[in-house]
Amino acid sequence: MSKKGVLLSLMLLLMSSVMGQTTYPGPKLTGSFDDFKLTLEPAWISPGECNVTGKSDLEKNLFPGRNSIVEFFIKDPSGSYQGFRVDTVSTNNYVMEVAWATGIQENDAIERREVTVSVALGPSLWELFYYDVMKFYPHSVRNPASTSSTSDYSVTFRCTVDDYLLYSFTANNPFSHIHDIATVCNEIVNDVREHGTITNEKEHCQRVDRVQSEAFFNRAPRENPRIPGFKLELLPGSEQVVMFE
Repeated sequence: MSKKGVLLSLMLLLMSSVMGQTTYPGPKLTGSFDDFKLTLEPAWISPGECNVTGKSDLEKNLFPGRNSIVEFFIKDPSGSYQGFRVDTVSTNNYVMEVAWATGIQENDAIERREVTVSVALGPSLWELFYYDVMKFYPHSVRNPASTSSTSDYSVTFRCTVDDYLLYSFTANNPFSHIHDIATVCNEIVNDVREHGTITNEKEHCQRVDRVQSEAFFNRAPRENPRIPGFKLELLPGSEQVVMFE
């Protein structure tokens, strides 16, 4: 096994034994609070084997086999579900897979569309998921969403951080800005479903930026983890584990 492979194996073993799966359940209240659960766990079970044990059966049906830098899943009151995930092809090169179920049963067919997204949208979605959901939300005052929702739905945001940590955030019928983020993400899915591509990426980027700005002043301090696939710098003689290149 190569030196890098040994390093990754030791890292995964240490994380699995020390961290395991850490869950932060949210308050089950109404009003401006959401019924949510935040989970932090290793992104890998072993070298080359992604950790997908935290996904529901429907999530595995929609996005099987691996974790991506970001993943969005939404299930509406009728039981139908859809979402997207973003992967890196190379540095500053991103691809989005949009998927949706044709019915409401677990074994219903899944339709998929793969579209290229720019360096503006890919990293923006990762920053939105990590900074404004995973880091900001559990330690902030949850203000009501800018738009109201009377429907009963569930939403999951998932992102990989520094290539070895997996954050998952699930909320049931959120009232806070999580509802706004879910709305923005769902608009991207519906755009691709209707047109087969993203018709106006600039407009989607503006909506993402607007949601980020609304939460800016209450956001937790940034720790500057590396956005997967966004920038890669290897210093001479350094050893880094890179999973998304």
